[in-house]
Amino acid sequence: MTWINLNGLFLISNSSNFAFGFSTTQDATQFLLVVVHTGSSKVIWSANRGSPVSSSDKFIFGEDGKVSLQKGDAVVWTADTGGKRVSAVEMQDSGNLVLLGNGGSVLWQSFETSYRYTYIEPGFCRWNETCFQTPQPYWSIQKESRMIINKDGGKVAVASLSGNSWRFYDGNKVFLSQFIFSDSSDANGTWIAVLGNDGFISFYNLDDGGSDSQTKIPSDPCSRPEPCDAHYVCSGNNVCQCPLGLSDRPNCQAEVVSSCDGSTELVSAGDRLNYFALGFVPPSSRTDLEGCKSACHGNCSCLAFFFQSSSGNCFLFSDIGSFQNSHAGSSFVAYIKVSSDGGSGSNAGGDGSGKKSFPIVVIIVIGTLIVICGLLYMAFRYHRKKEEDARISPLHLRRR
Repeated sequence: MTWINLNGLFLISNSSNFAFGFSTTQDATQFLLVVVHTGSSKVIWSANRGSPVSSSDKFIFGEDGKVSLQKGDAVVWTADTGGKRVSAVEMQDSGNLVLLGNGGSVLWQSFETSYRYTYIEPGFCRWNETCFQTPQPYWSIQKESRMIINKDGGKVAVASLSGNSWRFYDGNKVFLSQFIFSDSSDANGTWIAVLGNDGFISFYNLDDGGSDSQTKIPSDPCSRPEPCDAHYVCSGNNVCQCPLGLSDRPNCQAEVVSSCDGSTELVSAGDRLNYFALGFVPPSSRTDLEGCKSACHGNCSCLAFFFQSSSGNCFLFSDIGSFQNSHAGSSFVAYIKVSSDGGSGSNAGGDGSGKKSFPIVVIIVIGTLIVICGLLYMAFRYHRKKEEDARISPLHLRRR
């Protein structure tokens, strides 16, 4: 195998716009196997985002036709070629890394694994908020006004960035829809979409050095799961405040415990509040406010609920992120489940004072019992010794 070594990049496209090889992480001793845009140094695909390797580890294109990345004796990435032998690795001018079989057939390509020119930054878990026990979506392309839809065709199978639009096709490559994400006049630029660890998808034109385009989605920064800490309210200017209903709680924490033990209550989180997931998830039930309260009380995992009086929609959530401050007014009523002792009870969300008090009491009781037992034992020994001395004394007198 013949390659070019350019600071760890060993396979360059004919146009020199894209390269394949190793790139350093924040830790200079750790490396990712990547495809990069050479002009901007922007990573557009990575094989091992979750498992960086060291300088002693190896990318292997073996004599047996298998392609893999090894970390010590472990394989951290390998291309699934269906058991077929790879005869060549090609870095195409489009940015697609391709593994070819005999006769030039494509056995594997990076575009199949990462929607064309889309890159997900490591450490992110909020796009569909998979950190939550039940995922809570916060953006949908179907709700975008800039969507152009062709009703003919099947289900979406392929997505690609072409010019300044995100285009979707079915399995037969029939055009289904497109999302115009920028009004930039440079529609022929090389664009990428990056899902960052802040929850935004940002669009970049690599030909402009990877600078931000005019579009980030979602457009409202408070429409993400946690622009602020959980239970805080995010305002339009990205200010985070504790809601009125939790202002008397330590660190604005809801101090939630299971409703099944009878030690909880529901408190209003405040007025004019909204929540990012309400437009994307179905209601848990349709009822009145009291029915919604009862449903949350009776559900041990219910942490908060939102109720809309106009529709009767009741939304129960087992996890909660940041609230949104709706200055125009919100039609939802928001309640959070808290410990009924005002924050001193045992729970997972508070400062733990209730949990600490229980072992302290136990220690005091046990310590007191030990001291009492010790005193009783000493008194018993003293009494026994006195009796023994009384029996011995007459014997000494008789011997005289």
